[in-house]
Amino acid sequence: MKTNSISIVKVTRQRIKQTKNNQHRKIKKTSSRVVHVTVGLSHQNTSCSVSNRTIDNLQKDKSFQSKVNNNNSIALNQHQDDKPISLNLSKVKDAWANPTDYHNKRSNQNLNNKKKKKYTRSCLIWLLLVLVLLIITGLIVLIVFLTKSKKSSTTNIVNPVLRWNASGITVAGLTGMSGINASQLNNPWGLALTYNGTLYVTDRYNNRVQQFVSGSTVGTTVAGHSNGMSNSMLNSLFFPSKIVLDSNENLYIADGFNNRGLYWAKGSNSGVLIAGTGVPGSALDQLNFTYDIARNWNSDITYLADYYNNRVMGYRSGNTTGFVVAGNNGAGGNYTQLDGPIAIYFDSLSNSFLIANFNRHNIVRWTLGANNWTLVVGSINGLPGSTSTLLFAPTGLTLDPMGNLYVADLANNRIQLFLNGEMNATTIAGKTGQLGNDNWYKYNEVLRLRQLTLKRDECDLAQDLEKLDRKRNVHIRELKRLYNEDHSRFNKNNVLNERYLLLTLIGKGGFTEVHRAFDLREQRYVACKIHQLNKEWKDEKKVNYIKHALREYN
Repeated sequence: MKTNSISIVKVTRQRIKQTKNNQHRKIKKTSSRVVHVTVGLSHQNTSCSVSNRTIDNLQKDKSFQSKVNNNNSIALNQHQDDKPISLNLSKVKDAWANPTDYHNKRSNQNLNNKKKKKYTRSCLIWLLLVLVLLIITGLIVLIVFLTKSKKSSTTNIVNPVLRWNASGITVAGLTGMSGINASQLNNPWGLALTYNGTLYVTDRYNNRVQQFVSGSTVGTTVAGHSNGMSNSMLNSLFFPSKIVLDSNENLYIADGFNNRGLYWAKGSNSGVLIAGTGVPGSALDQLNFTYDIARNWNSDITYLADYYNNRVMGYRSGNTTGFVVAGNNGAGGNYTQLDGPIAIYFDSLSNSFLIANFNRHNIVRWTLGANNWTLVVGSINGLPGSTSTLLFAPTGLTLDPMGNLYVADLANNRIQLFLNGEMNATTIAGKTGQLGNDNWYKYNEVLRLRQLTLKRDECDLAQDLEKLDRKRNVHIRELKRLYNEDHSRFNKNNVLNERYLLLTLIGKGGFTEVHRAFDLREQRYVACKIHQLNKEWKDEKKVNYIKHALREYN
C-alpha cells in the first residue's frame, strides 16, 4: 500500500524537507511546540521516512509521552548513530491534510524569497559601484586640487628679504655723550629685549643694568648701583658684560671683572651667585673674566664664556662647581681649542654653541658632548679681513628664528648678516673700514667701543722688545696715539685719531706694560710699550679703571 511520507534531513541545517510525489517542501521552525525525535539514519542515505500513522501512534503512545522532557521534546535512541531532528507536529499534520495548499504556499514564499534575494543582491552591487565611482571621483578632485595648490604656492611664494634702515635711531643714551645720569650710558655692552619692547642694557662702565621702557630714553637701574659704585658684594656689579632675560624678566648677568655669574630676580636689590668665587682662576669653580652668558632653559643649565681660560663652562642649578663644555685646551687655532671666546649663543635646535673667537676672527660651532668645533663663518686659519667672507675681531652674535646669523664685526665697524648655511655676508649696519660720524667703534650689538687717548711719550719705539713676539709677526713701532676704549669723562682733549687696536698683553714689569696691537691703516700687528698712564689722572680709582681697560684685549 502506497503511503504519504515526508523526508527529514539532518537537523544541523535546522530545516525539514517534505516529499510528496517527488515534490519538495521546506518547513521552518515556528514558535509552536517542537518535538525532538531521534531517527535512525543509514550511512548511505541522510534522510528518513515517517508516516502519518507513525506520527499519530507516537502521539498516542504512552511510552512516547513519558519520554517527553520539559522542553516538549523526545529522544528515540534506536541506533547509536541516530541524529536528533525537530518536528513541528501541527504543521506536519496540516501538510498531510492539505498537501496542495501547503505546496502552493511554500512555492510562493520561496519565489518571493528568491526575488527579494535577487533584488537585494542587485542593490548591493549597484551600491558598491556607486561607492567606487564616488571614491575615484574624490581622489581625482583631490589630486587636481593638490597639484594646483602646489603650482600656485611655488609661483606665489617669494623668498623673504631681510632689510634694515641704514640709519639707526637712538633708543637709549645720548649720542656722543657718556655719563652716569638716568638718560646716559657709559660703554653699553649687552642687550635684552622683552616682547612688549622693554629694553635692558648692561651699562658696563657704570657698573649697572638699566631698564628702558618702550618709548622712553630715561633708564631705571634694575641691577647694581645707580651711582656707578662697584665692588664684589652680591648687591654690586663690576664691569658687567652680557645679560640673559627669562620670561619673568629675571636677569642672568655675566659680572665680568668680578669673575662670576649672577642671577638677579626682578625687583631684587641683590643677586644670587651662580658661578665663580670672585677671584680669577682656572679651577672648575673659578672663572677668569666672564664676557658672555647663555641659558639652556630645557635643562636649567647656565653657560659662561670664560675668556682668559679659553673655554666655555656650564653650571647646573644650585651647583657653583662647573663643567667644561668647550675648549680648555689652551689658546690656539686647533679644532679642540678656543682663542678668546668673547661671545656665545646656545642653539637649542641643534643642541650646540656658536662661539665668537675674538683672537681668531671667526665663529665656530661646538656641539654639546663633542671634543672639537666646526667652522661657521670667518677664516679657518684665524686670519682677519674686511671682505664679505671674513671678520676682524668679532665680539657679538645671535641667531634669528630662521637660523640666520648676525655678527658684530668690531674692527670692521659693521654688523654682518649671514643667511642660514651661507658664509658670504651682507652688511646691514655700519660701513666696512669706516668709523661713524663721531669716530667711535660700533661695538657688540651695534654698540660703541670705548677709546682711550694716550700721550705720544707713552708709546715709544722699543727695539729691545722685538724679540718678545717675533714668532708672532708682531712688529715694534712707535705709536703716536693708541686708542682702546673711549672714556670721555677722563679724556679732556677728546682726540679721536683712531688707528690702532690693542689686542694682547705681551709682558709687563712694574708699571711698564707691553701690548700687541693691530695697525688698522697698515693692516699688520705692532707692539707698544706703555711707560705710564696720563699724569692728569691722579685718582687711584681712575688709574685702575684705565689700566683694566688696557688689559681687556689681553
